[in-house]
Amino acid sequence: MSSQLQQVSNTPSGYELISSGPNFVDDWSSLAFNVSLSNNVGREPDILCSSVPRSFSRRHDSQIIPPTLAYPPLATYAKTHSIIISIAKVDPAEPALAGVAGDFPLILDELTARTTGSLQVITDLQVPRLAPQAKTLLPTVQNVGDAIRHVGQAMNPGSTCYVYISGHAYQDSLRTSFVPLPSGERLDGKELMGWLKAAASNGGTFI
Repeated sequence: MSSQLQQVSNTPSGYELISSGPNFVDDWSSLAFNVSLSNNVGREPDILCSSVPRSFSRRHDSQIIPPTLAYPPLATYAKTHSIIISIAKVDPAEPALAGVAGDFPLILDELTARTTGSLQVITDLQVPRLAPQAKTLLPTVQNVGDAIRHVGQAMNPGSTCYVYISGHAYQDSLRTSFVPLPSGERLDGKELMGWLKAAASNGGTFI
């Protein structure tokens, strides 16, 4: 019995034997080891008698700090949204911007693949194909504002929204940047930034 007790007492650091009593809990979180000894080589191991504890459990020590995750997982409700604004032609007398028209299907494919939430497409170009969650709008100031506000309502901490804008860009005498729209309106850069900041107030990131 002395040899048995000596071997059992060699418990790992930070652990101690458990048995009945108020200071010990034997539950699913305990790290337990079955303990058995063999008296001689070739013989079946003798199970320790009931008076000897048969498992180890993590010591109830207030100084033990449980591990924390370095990168906590994102909430399951966090989604990726996209807003595409592509304006290829403003003045009927001028040719369409070849770069805008050529990049549009590539951007549409890329952001469609990344989007798990709302996909707002505002363009004067023909849309070759759309994902089920996509919504196509005519390029007006009202539609741009509505699209940003719609995405803002769906944003929350952990969410992401890609914003892609392509078209003509000008500056007026006050050095205010704007994008002219086919409707004759102009999409003001400061107004656009105000909408985006308001949409981000619920959390999330606009890129």
